[in-house]
Amino acid sequence: LSCDGTLLLSELVQVKQEGTLVAFDAVGYLAEAFVYTYLGICILTISGQWKAIIMAIMVAITLPLSRAVAVYILPLFYIILGRPFPMTSTETSICFYAGLIRGAIAFALSLQIQSPNKEFIRTVTLLLVLFTTMCGSVSLKAIMKNFQQKNQQEVRIGSGNSSDRPADKMQ
Repeated sequence: LSCDGTLLLSELVQVKQEGTLVAFDAVGYLAEAFVYTYLGICILTISGQWKAIIMAIMVAITLPLSRAVAVYILPLFYIILGRPFPMTSTETSICFYAGLIRGAIAFALSLQIQSPNKEFIRTVTLLLVLFTTMCGSVSLKAIMKNFQQKNQQEVRIGSGNSSDRPADKMQ
């Protein structure tokens, strides 16, 4: 406030920025609540589709295996070619874990499918989305703590100079 009790322009701009951030956060939380409410309502429509439940379990088991192949094959090619990989093993592991969590986009895409098996596909997708989202969010704190410990060990093993990382040399 200035001497006469009015807000200065810089303070007003800061208040507007904070208000905008709060508004966008509120809209984001409302959208997320809507999506998960919709997913919760859709899970109630599953009735006796045991084939879909078994398929969702099979996909949930094979998902980490296929993700591991997709993420860790590129560093293998770098090793074969004798070049340094631009990411640390911790960063690569984070890419692996982040790809395991499936979300609302997968379910929205399954709603667009027009096929005689569309209910089966939607049920499998819904079960997979709910399973990976719940398990991924519950285990996220422990996984990140593990990644941070791994990252600290990598720094201790190296010289401690951040320019020794292959990603930093490539820039």
